Amino acid sequence: MRVAALLVLGAALEAGGPAADPAGEQGAASENELRAVFLLNFARFITWPAERPDDPGPLVFGVAGDTGFAETLSRVVRGQTVRGKPLEVVALKGAPPPPGVHILYIASAQDRQIGGWLEASAKSAILTVSAARDFCQQGGMIRMYSEDRRIRFEINLPSLQRSRLRASSRLLALSKPAEGAK
Repeated sequence: MRVAALLVLGAALEAGGPAADPAGEQGAASENELRAVFLLNFARFITWPAERPDDPGPLVFGVAGDTGFAETLSRVVRGQTVRGKPLEVVALKGAPPPPGVHILYIASAQDRQIGGWLEASAKSAILTVSAARDFCQQGGMIRMYSEDRRIRFEINLPSLQRSRLRASSRLLALSKPAEGAK
């Protein structure tokens, strides 16, 4: 199954493995599928401040500005759990994100609205992620980017800490610190 192959790829990328063809004979994974696997893995290595192991509520991914990516992410997370929590994906139309969103992915197409999305989520413990070039410099937490045919990411640690989110040491070791981040 394609999603299973992508999850194996995500595990390999966690370990610093090569960005090989995760789908084997079925064809190369799209960049959106790879980004979705990364988001799923980010969820596994972030701890939210009020997280309770006995809370049965879902871990919610909000996707702003890209319904196609929201559909891809939904396929990738279908049937998966993070620390026993079911996963849910919602496509967002406008800021602020609704209550209950844990991870906010802001599409690069929303470039002019990024500041508004970040401001709207700043007082909440929401992990913000985007591929927009100056995302971390605007206060975003994780920026994914392509380099040498691989997905890489940088982390704005001060922004993460202000939101009371904790990233595991494994996630931090795989990331690049965001330069000029606020």
